[in-house]
Amino acid sequence: MNTKRLRSLIYGQFHTAADMARQMEWDKQKLHRVISGKQKPNLTDLSDMARALNQPLMDMANIFLRAEPTK
Repeated sequence: MNTKRLRSLIYGQFHTAADMARQMEWDKQKLHRVISGKQKPNLTDLSDMARALNQPLMDMANIFLRAEPTK
């Protein structure tokens, strides 16, 4: 997961993660679990986040996909 990219998007659009959670009508603890990697977002979650952050869905999915090491 690219936590740095995710946080950059969130704080580029919102004053706090709690502000984003309110806009998405999520519990702020849920967003915290997703941001910290303790909970993997499902497709609906990714769609909610993409809409809130004005990002394409695939860009949001790529944030959460594990990068494979290059050989």
